[in-house]
Amino acid sequence: MNFGIWHDLGDARQAAPADSGVLQARARAPRPYPTGKSAMIFYGASGPEDTLKSCVATGAGAAALDRARTLGATLVRFGVTATPGEDLARLLRGFAERFGALPAANDPSDDDVPHVSPSSKNGAPRNV
Repeated sequence: MNFGIWHDLGDARQAAPADSGVLQARARAPRPYPTGKSAMIFYGASGPEDTLKSCVATGAGAAALDRARTLGATLVRFGVTATPGEDLARLLRGFAERFGALPAANDPSDDDVPHVSPSSKNGAPRNV
């Protein structure tokens, strides 16, 4: 899976592909995490039968991007894949290993807003 170019977060609905996949939202400048700095604010994914376009347009996906925006995200990009849940889990696992925490908007400590955790109760990633 390869990510495409960065788009302004406000253009996510128009820029998102009509395919399943994962997305990243980032700030323009790095922010501190426990073991380093990263500009990444959020990782998300469509369901395997859903499109990224529908994911970011409504429901939990749109709310998650709004949360990312409030945490400083200004850019978004997309990666098309037939296995979005597996790829999301890999991305979140790699980020947590490198930076000592999940990206800010994926932090499960705030249950009042949509987020993506590394896994659900059955061990599969929860998609947005």
